[in-house]
Amino acid sequence: MAKRLLILVLTVDQEPWHTIEVEGQRATWANTTDKEQSVFWLYGRTGGVTRFLMRAGGKALKMIGAERALACYRHRTGSWAARLPVLQEGDRVLTQVPETYLNTNPKTIAGLRYMLGRYKFQYLLRTNTSTYINRKLLAEFVEGLPEERYYGGFIGESGGVRFASGACTLLSRDAIEMIVADPQWEYNIIDDVAIGRSMNRMGVGVQPISRVDVLDDKDLDDLDIDRLRSTFVVRCKGIQNREHDVIAMHRVHSLYQAIGLA
Repeated sequence: MAKRLLILVLTVDQEPWHTIEVEGQRATWANTTDKEQSVFWLYGRTGGVTRFLMRAGGKALKMIGAERALACYRHRTGSWAARLPVLQEGDRVLTQVPETYLNTNPKTIAGLRYMLGRYKFQYLLRTNTSTYINRKLLAEFVEGLPEERYYGGFIGESGGVRFASGACTLLSRDAIEMIVADPQWEYNIIDDVAIGRSMNRMGVGVQPISRVDVLDDKDLDDLDIDRLRSTFVVRCKGIQNREHDVIAMHRVHSLYQAIGLA
C-alpha cells in the first residue's frame, strides 16, 4: 500500500501570495480532483490589534538593541501563538497566529500539530507559495523512504547546523511528533532553521533533496525537461517581481505535462 502523503503549503491571505496561490499553484500542480484531499494551505491571521502589538513590541526591542530581551520576547509570544485554536475550511487550515515574518515559526508548529491530530499520514511535505511540487514524482520518492526518522530537503546551514529550506521540508510522521513535542523548541528563530536545530537535537540528520530554481527570465529560457526529471521541487520565487512566480509555474507545468508527469 502506498504511503499516505500530505502537503502543507505555507501562505498568507494577502497579495502577492493570494494571487500566486490561486493563479499559480491551484491552477497547476495543485489543480486536482482527488477524492481524498492531500494538499492544504496554512494561514495565519492578518490585521487585528494583537498582530500590531506583537510587531511593535519586537521592533521596539530591536531598535534599542536589546537582543536577549528580543529573543525572550519572540520565544514567549511564539509559544503562546502556537497554542491558539486552529480551524479548517475545506483545504484551508486557519491558525490564529498573527502574521509576521518570524511568526512563520509558531504558525508552522500550530499547523503541524493540527495535522497530526486530524489526519493519518506517514509523510508530510511543508512547502510555500513560491514553490511548484510535482506530486507524481514526490509520491514515487516517498515510496523509497524509511518509515521513521526521516527529515529531508534542499540543504542550508545556520550556526553550524544543517537544515532543510522552507521551500521543501519533507518529514516522516514521527519526526513531526518530535518537533511539536520538543521542550527546547526555539520560537525566536525562523521556522526552517528551528526545525533543523530540533532534528539535530533528536539525532535526525537532514537528507538532501535536489531542487531546480527558476527565479528570473534567464532561468525560464534555460529550463528544459531533463532538469525537471531530476526533482519534484521547483522554486519559482521571482527575484525581480512576484508575477514571475505564476508565469514560471505554468511554464514548469506545461513541460511536465509534455512528458506525462503532470
